[in-house]
Amino acid sequence: NIMTFPSDHAFRLVYNGNVLTNKINGCEDDLCDLNILLNLIEPFTTNLEQKCRAETSTLLTTISQKLDTPITVPVAIFVAVIFALIGSALTALVLHQTKKKRCKN
Repeated sequence: NIMTFPSDHAFRLVYNGNVLTNKINGCEDDLCDLNILLNLIEPFTTNLEQKCRAETSTLLTTISQKLDTPITVPVAIFVAVIFALIGSALTALVLHQTKKKRCKN
């Protein structure tokens, strides 16, 4: 018995080993069309994406105002990468120095 779905994709919702898919409106079996799930979560993900985009824009605007220099997303990413590299280098240096001290003892 081969099941087919309008989207050609299906999902199963399992919690603690129990299949809960049939508890979702529009789902009658253990497997359900993926579009039903996507339609349920779309409002949440769309709102979250808009909120994140707004928060990022506000953060960049605040930083730009404090620095009195416009900052774009690529510049912010570049700065974050530079800080990550510097942090990694400092961490490696501290670990190396700690290892040298332990080896002397």
